[in-house]
Amino acid sequence: MAWVRLATYSLTADGKAYDSHFHGSQRVRVNRTYTGVSGCGARACQVQTANGFQATGFPKELSGTYTVTGAVLRITWTGNGWEERTVSEPIPRAAREG
Repeated sequence: MAWVRLATYSLTADGKAYDSHFHGSQRVRVNRTYTGVSGCGARACQVQTANGFQATGFPKELSGTYTVTGAVLRITWTGNGWEERTVSEPIPRAAREG
């Protein structure tokens, strides 16, 4: 069984992280489909989700803090663990601190 999660992340200049997401499971894995292009600051990001994914309720929300070390983004969710992502085009520190 596979888990599907469709999320929007918001990161603030003062190190706070927010997430709004839908999640569910799939008994049979399906192909991903493009749902559009989202503005990702300096570049556009292709957004994909499971083909046919439909929300059945309101999104869940998380909040926490984040750090960026080199190309690694680490988000620590308040009371709910952590996750790390590799940032393919890190934004220079001076630009982040504005």
